[in-house]
Amino acid sequence: MEKTNLLNSYKGARSTLLAIIIFSVVNCFMLLMDLGYTFLYSTITPQLAIIFAKEVFSGFTSVIIIVMFAIVPIVLYLISYLLSNKEWKWMLVSTILFGVDILVFAIFFLTYGFESNIILDIIFEAVIMFSLVSGTIAGKKLNNDFEEEITFNPATEIGEDAEGGKIKVYSYDKQYAKKNKANKTALLVLSFVGLMVLMVIVIVLLIPIFKDNVLLLLAVVYGLLIAYIVWILKLSPFFNAKNYQYFLKDGAICRNTVINKINGPIEILTDLKVESTKEDSYICSFQRSENKRKKLIIPKSYPEIEDILKY
Repeated sequence: MEKTNLLNSYKGARSTLLAIIIFSVVNCFMLLMDLGYTFLYSTITPQLAIIFAKEVFSGFTSVIIIVMFAIVPIVLYLISYLLSNKEWKWMLVSTILFGVDILVFAIFFLTYGFESNIILDIIFEAVIMFSLVSGTIAGKKLNNDFEEEITFNPATEIGEDAEGGKIKVYSYDKQYAKKNKANKTALLVLSFVGLMVLMVIVIVLLIPIFKDNVLLLLAVVYGLLIAYIVWILKLSPFFNAKNYQYFLKDGAICRNTVINKINGPIEILTDLKVESTKEDSYICSFQRSENKRKKLIIPKSYPEIEDILKY
């Protein structure tokens, strides 16, 4: 149970890190376009850098400040997010970066004065920091304190269970996923760029219409973000596919997570059956409780996994 909680904490911290990257990029676009609106749940330093550069400098100097103090931190957060999937120390890097962000934020409002609208920013900064610190601690414990439940050799695709028995492990294969259109990384990137462009267009078009009703404008913008997040959640099985491995043990199909090269707890997919097949995935269901079956999407990212699936 403790290991499951630690894995959930680590995955939650990575989700938080991804969220602050997305919202930080959105806020920077809004500031650069002089749209006058920014969202919470993001970093402060890039926004302050843009405001400072636009107010104090111009020309090439302004560009240098924006690149150095706005773009570079976001890129570092993105690198930390991508590499934290394999190494917990990158979560520590992102936590330190966000600690610096909080320090810059504190210096800013101590220098220029405290305003009531800063309270929400402080609350969200605290929530983000708590999630990142929790994830860092969880990552360190997972790396140091637990034995692997399944050892896995990618060269042979043969694992060994706790009793020393040999099992075949079906792991994620990027090229196989691309071949079956189950790798959605490019779609994620394109959709994010499209969202940024769409938000700018929507806001520019709606400002003249809703200039006297900011709440309606915010409702439209947040509605757009919520719709995008829902869409991302629906695609999450494809984005998370690399974090799972499947195998057959004692006649039952099982899977476990693989984070930071640490194998997570085994989940038994009782009576798993393929209900239908799509171009990029298997639409399955398994017995969650006595009277309830749960839907499960397995992307076509695991070579030969159909050998153990039941139709």
